[in-house]
Amino acid sequence: MAELTTIKSFFTSIQVHFSDMWLESCIHWCKTETLSPNYTPKELQSKVYEQWLLLDLRDVEVAVLPPHLSTKQHYTLTGNFCLQMMQIVDISKPKLWQLQKIRNSNALTRGTQQDSDIAGTGKRLLQMTLTDGVQEIEAMEYRPVPTLRLNLAPGTKMRVMGPVVVRRGRLMLEQQNVKVLGGEVEELLVANASENVLARALKLPLNPNPGAIEERLLAVEKEEKDEGYLQVKNVKPQVLRQKVAVDTMEGDLTAEEIEMLLEAEAEFDQTRRDDNRTPDLFDEGGFSRSRTSTQVAPMSLDDDDDVFNDIDIDAHLDQVESAPVAGPSVITIAKLIQNKNNISKGVFRIRAKFKSVEEKLTVSDGEYKLVIKVEDASGDLVVRVHSDVISEFAECTPTSIMSLKSNVLGKNKEAIEKMMQTIVKVKDKLLVLDNILVVQIEKDKTPVITKIL
Repeated sequence: MAELTTIKSFFTSIQVHFSDMWLESCIHWCKTETLSPNYTPKELQSKVYEQWLLLDLRDVEVAVLPPHLSTKQHYTLTGNFCLQMMQIVDISKPKLWQLQKIRNSNALTRGTQQDSDIAGTGKRLLQMTLTDGVQEIEAMEYRPVPTLRLNLAPGTKMRVMGPVVVRRGRLMLEQQNVKVLGGEVEELLVANASENVLARALKLPLNPNPGAIEERLLAVEKEEKDEGYLQVKNVKPQVLRQKVAVDTMEGDLTAEEIEMLLEAEAEFDQTRRDDNRTPDLFDEGGFSRSRTSTQVAPMSLDDDDDVFNDIDIDAHLDQVESAPVAGPSVITIAKLIQNKNNISKGVFRIRAKFKSVEEKLTVSDGEYKLVIKVEDASGDLVVRVHSDVISEFAECTPTSIMSLKSNVLGKNKEAIEKMMQTIVKVKDKLLVLDNILVVQIEKDKTPVITKIL
């Protein structure tokens, strides 16, 4: 009994927890099967630790995480926790593309147009499912964590060290928050291998003998420095001013990219599991931006799929007001609102930024329909975005989108990928909108953005 108490006290001090029943049986097994009669306490500790690394924590059910952590909206997790990694995937690139790369490395070679269009710069965003044996929690590398990789064995134990930011039930991990301890769980090695996680999500056959993933196959060479996955083009340098050094390694993504990629992931997952809904773009969501922070709400097909609605990424946005545009042809929003009710019809120019979505983007009657709110230093204005402007954003006509609907509902992977790309492009362009806008005014109607200069 004294030996059990001593061993348990030692492991508790390093945040490794297990039940008395398991520890007692483990000590007995180690003493009879692996240790010499003259074993030392340190040798016993080492053998118990080796067995713990191979243990499925769900078999001992010792809760260490705060209750209901996965439901926390805004929370800081403090303390140290030894957890088990159930599975790990890269959510920065489409599942089908990754699976094709893994299974047919010769069929999809580096440098193809598909690589450029889909994979962008090869930046990664790893997401894991962790458990303490009782509660599961999603975790992602909010900043690059070099010790994490796709080939970590399912069942790997790792120490999560606070403080860790929790947003919408996800741990936002940085390098200082994670220490990989090792281990595996035999029962998880096949079913939860990264290749099979992708295959299961796509409802494709699993590989009964998954091998190590050649991670270089999932990276695409950059053609231009700092061109990210979302390929934001024509952005003034000050708009995306970095306040922290986040480009210290190739795999880093900005917070804006992380949020958008997670939303695209949610869009894909919801489309895959929902057989009955029409996949209108932005069917149940929007996004907003202020001068000091950016908040991206999901454009998902499901009201409950609202990952990262409120995450603050002001460290990556320019907080300096844009210089006013001189010239009599450009007026302020306040001036436009002041005169709008006295105007029967007219065209005006304003300098404004995107603020939020007021009416979600849909496609009907052969046109895109979207109402947003824009702002300048004098106020904000609700405007409709002309279908032609959205077509330029999306690089896809409303007719093309309508033609995809039946294929998306039929789970055609190429159609789903194209839909995702279209969504990302529109979101991309709106989030960085800070331009001279040509606005058409007509009495008793919502003003319309007809052109972006």
